[in-house]
Amino acid sequence: TPTAQLAANDGYVPPLYSDSSYALDAGDGWRGHVEGQWLFSKEEGVYFHVPTGGLFAEDLTKPGCFVQMNAQHKAIKEESKLPNEGQNRQRGRLRWFSKAKGFGFIEKKAS
Repeated sequence: TPTAQLAANDGYVPPLYSDSSYALDAGDGWRGHVEGQWLFSKEEGVYFHVPTGGLFAEDLTKPGCFVQMNAQHKAIKEESKLPNEGQNRQRGRLRWFSKAKGFGFIEKKAS
């Protein structure tokens, strides 16, 4: 797999998409990398880092470099320093994400 570079200094770099390296069908258009830590949506062109929940896209101005799409949200959240934030966060499965619109939908976990 060719090596990719990360534009944001977060340390996580997705393996570049190829049919052989993302050979696992994760459902709903997502392909799982054979090493198990990354998912790729060919339709949206985004990578999802399973252990951290990071969402990455290739930087269109710098081919081969990646930016973390949810890094801005992360920075805003850290600045707000709201007590108890995240304790009531709902968990679920990513059902759909639009790179162009910048949002998606999560299916809630059954209780």
